[in-house]
Order: sequence, then structure tokens, then C-alpha cells
Amino acid sequence: MDQMGQGEPKQLTRSGKFKLGLAWSPDSKRLLFHTNDNFLYLLDVDSKDLVTVAHNPVTLIDDYSWSPDSRWVAYAYREKNFNADIYLFDTEEKKAAGFLVGPTDDYQPVFTPDGKTLVFLSEPVPEQVEIHSVSLGPEEKPPYRKPEDEEKQDKEQPKKEVKGSEKEATKDEEKKEEGKQPAVSVKVEFEGARGRVRRLPLAPDLYKNLQLRIPITTS
Repeated sequence: MDQMGQGEPKQLTRSGKFKLGLAWSPDSKRLLFHTNDNFLYLLDVDSKDLVTVAHNPVTLIDDYSWSPDSRWVAYAYREKNFNADIYLFDTEEKKAAGFLVGPTDDYQPVFTPDGKTLVFLSEPVPEQVEIHSVSLGPEEKPPYRKPEDEEKQDKEQPKKEVKGSEKEATKDEEKKEEGKQPAVSVKVEFEGARGRVRRLPLAPDLYKNLQLRIPITTS
């Protein structure tokens, strides 16, 4: 229904299942939701086509997120021992594949706004939650440099003197760049994903409800 309450509501589904956790795709064309019988569905709003993303006979699939280009869905799938693995569903190919499957309990996957990284929670020890990240493709540079590494790099590279006119030109360019929002295209390299997992330099804690609101930097 229109957010201003105008017009008639449009019914999208007709099944009798309880539908929970509605999540719009960034392009506003599709909806994700899960049901009380442990299914995760993808709904095309215009055509009303309903696609089954996954089904879990053990428990609900209520932990999922969209990639910024609306192509990929990341979700946590809990096994019989209730440890969760992270899967990715390709909405173009309409198929899912395990991305991070292993002995650790990994869940709450969230894409970074630039579409290059997946951030998630991991619980190697019960009630000792860590925040991890994994590059969706080959790593471009070493993530999470230590402060002393940055200081060393600054010393090695002498600062260039910038004149007043050049400063103004630089500011103008920065403003232009801020106004631009280039289209994001998420590419995923499944092979070697586990080897690209990195723990954020934060102490373990009872983290939950992981969300990313602004772009993060790993340098």
C-alpha cells in the first residue's frame, strides 16, 4: 500500500502461511520473507512469482540480507547441531550455494555498501561472539592494518605541498565525487572464501543485530 495511505492495497500472496521478516530488495522490485514452516521465499512484486530460496527442516530461516545490487541474498542456515553456515542465493541463476560452510557458528551476514565484503558474526566459543569479514573476491589489500603500520607508511611517503588554488580544486573534486553514486555490481568468488575470513580487531562480546549503515574502510 502507498505509504501515504492513498489508493487500494495490493495483495501479493494468497497462501495461509504466517509470513515474517519482510525485506525489500534495494531496487524495490522484490521481497524476501520467511514462513513459520521454515521456508525462505523470494517474491517478485510485479509478476507475483514466488521462488523458494531455501527450506530448513530443523528451524526457521530468519537471518538474511540483500546485496546492494539486489542480485544476491546472504542467509544463515542452521544444521542439526544448530551451528549456522552462510549461504548465498543468486537471484539471476535462482540457485543457492554454500559460501562459508564449516565447524564454526557463523550467522547474521550483511553486505558492505560497496558490495566487496560480507560482514558477519561468528561464535567459536559459546557466548564469545566475534565480528568477522570475508572478501567476496580476491583481497585487494591487507585488511585491518595496525596503527603503527599506518604511521610507518606516512613516514615513508613525504607529504606533497599543496598550493591554495590546488586545495580549492581538490575540494571541488571531492564534492563532485561525493555527489556521484556509481552503480554497484557484486561479484562473488566462492573458491577460497574460508581463507579470506578476517576477524575485526575487536574484543569478543555478546554482539547481535549486526547492521551496516555507512561504508566501512579496511585500510
